[in-house]
Amino acid sequence: MGASRLVVAFEFFGIEDLVIRDITIRNQRAWSVMCVNFKNVTMENIFIDLPNWMKGQNQDGLHFWGPGQFLTLRNIKGRAGDDFIALGPDEHDLVSSITDVLIDGVHLENADQAIRMLSRAKGRLDRVTVKNVTGTYRSYGFFINPWFPGDGFGNYGHIYFENIDLRPLDHVYPYRTATLFDIGGNFDCITFKNIHHQDPSDDRPLFIFGLPFHRNDLNYADDFRPFIKNAVIDGLTIIQSEKDSKVEEYIQIYDRVENLFLKNVIVSSDDNCEPVETFIGFKTFKNCERKGKIKNLVTHDVYMPNVKTLLKEPQQVEQISKT
Repeated sequence: MGASRLVVAFEFFGIEDLVIRDITIRNQRAWSVMCVNFKNVTMENIFIDLPNWMKGQNQDGLHFWGPGQFLTLRNIKGRAGDDFIALGPDEHDLVSSITDVLIDGVHLENADQAIRMLSRAKGRLDRVTVKNVTGTYRSYGFFINPWFPGDGFGNYGHIYFENIDLRPLDHVYPYRTATLFDIGGNFDCITFKNIHHQDPSDDRPLFIFGLPFHRNDLNYADDFRPFIKNAVIDGLTIIQSEKDSKVEEYIQIYDRVENLFLKNVIVSSDDNCEPVETFIGFKTFKNCERKGKIKNLVTHDVYMPNVKTLLKEPQQVEQISKT
């Protein structure tokens, strides 16, 4: 009988105090780098070169499974045919965690997806900072989601994004709505600071909250549902052009968000732009009557003259505070 396995350029299992700098990985077929069970790992100045891209294939960049602690990624550039960077603490064993991660400086060149963060069961993903991400992506900028059905909704602690300016291209994974941030699962706090959006390729929303899997038709019981405790958007600039596709809403809520903070939000528009109907919309799962819901919505310094209404259905918010 023959044997087969995934083709990976670099594999590290049970590693401590690893430094990788100044390398180019070209035409990866499965993963460029696979790192499992690690501590004190630093990767800098990595170029992932993928001239022979294949649609819908695993041609991933840097992939990490737990347990892991103290991961630093700086100046990572290039292209991937799926996840450019993936943090999946318990993707394999359902129990491992990854904590204390700094990703600083990512430049994408037509990547299918930028960064995936997957917590599917008991493993925790916590104290993760991602900042200074630029370039172009196709389907999903940041896919932060349990992904696998049947294992619960993951265990996300504090996840932080800052200085994000990604431009979307064509959508290549049509199983789900294209978006910049796809957020599903159980979260203590997820923060977005200084997010910039312009030159959209289609009418994709920027944020989807509470849609936890790759399917839209899951009808959860009330005691078995994903829960986002705190979501903070502090600094969001949207530049609308007359030629842009009309967006239905910029934020979509599918399930429970306890506290949503909107601060320093600007939607700037050309004079001839068609107005956007609403900024926040509430959605249902397929074949499910229950809509998404926000318990507390706090807004501060929000300016969007070309958006008709902040909330399409204000009854889905228990309390609104303006400061």
